[in-house]
Amino acid sequence: MRYITTVVLLLSLVFFLTGCTPALVGSAIRGDANSVKTLLDKGADVNVRDADGNTALDWAAGEGQLEIVKILLDKGADVNVKGMLGFTPLMAATTHGHTEIVKILLDRGADVNAISGTTAFSWTAYDGSSSESGIYGGLTALMIAARDGYADIVKLLLEKEADINIKDVNGKTVLQWAEKNNHSEIIKLLKEAGVKE
Repeated sequence: MRYITTVVLLLSLVFFLTGCTPALVGSAIRGDANSVKTLLDKGADVNVRDADGNTALDWAAGEGQLEIVKILLDKGADVNVKGMLGFTPLMAATTHGHTEIVKILLDRGADVNAISGTTAFSWTAYDGSSSESGIYGGLTALMIAARDGYADIVKLLLEKEADINIKDVNGKTVLQWAEKNNHSEIIKLLKEAGVKE
């Protein structure tokens, strides 16, 4: 997943540098809260999308820009908007372990059980030693937190009644994501919450 995230970030940076990114999204990417405020005060569309379909809120949540997230939400940004790969701002914040942003998004009505889009993928290691292809997606924020080892975020999502028994497009459960990466604290939390084994 980190490889896919890196590719997405690099492609989006290319679009930004070539002028294909709206000013509001660019300001969020740069973490420029003053520019975000100014643009919104001058009537910028708070839900405008870049060439990849991501909004300023998607970027701010993923980049850990707490102040910008608050500004955008206060101006009416869609908390459940889906950007590239069908990720919501909650998923973007979860992917990067931004616990405070996850809290704010949940408090503002983020759908705890939103499901990401699916995409076909194929990759080969630089040295040619391994490759993989298939379909990836159907993830929830809880799956992402369990996969990446963010126990504090798992707790927050469980408090908001995240579905602990949902499966991704490949049939993998939240528990299997945690087990695959040996996240024992998360495995314990899920079992205490009554996950099916």
